[in-house]
Amino acid sequence: MRYRKEIELADGTPCVLRSPVPDDAEAMIAHLTAVSGETDFMLRYPDEVKITVEDERAYIEKLDSEARSGMIVAEIGGEIAAIGRLSAVSELSRFRHRAEFGVSVRRANWSVGVGSAILRAAVDLAREFGYEQLELSVTSENARGIALYERFGFEQCGSVGRAFRFRDGRYAAEILMVLRL
Repeated sequence: MRYRKEIELADGTPCVLRSPVPDDAEAMIAHLTAVSGETDFMLRYPDEVKITVEDERAYIEKLDSEARSGMIVAEIGGEIAAIGRLSAVSELSRFRHRAEFGVSVRRANWSVGVGSAILRAAVDLAREFGYEQLELSVTSENARGIALYERFGFEQCGSVGRAFRFRDGRYAAEILMVLRL
């Protein structure tokens, strides 16, 4: 999947939404490490990011050959501001109608529409790929994320209590959400 779209964010900043290329590998790992330290809404802590540049390059190259999966990088001023990932839940026939979505946005780019832009692109791609529903999970503490997903029509369809255990001893539920396409 190759994707590219130039947009203007809510504050007037130009932004390029595009498919990543292998040369983005190091910057994408740096992005994941940074966002993992900026918020508790990510799946891991910064010290748990163990991806090598070689592995990330190989992963990006593999994405090009996948017909129903993709990744979108939001680039602002030459820097990665956000990354979204769309992938099949499974290629087994009973699951082929379902896709999952995940996104990470640098804190400096919250509230300017980057997350919305990536989500809009992912919804469009999911429809183009023939999926019937788009799924995601989000920590119960991420009220802004939940509100964004609900604005796009996602509905909460369940939760897993105490799914996240933070190093300070707190717990949070995992909220499961689905958008019928």
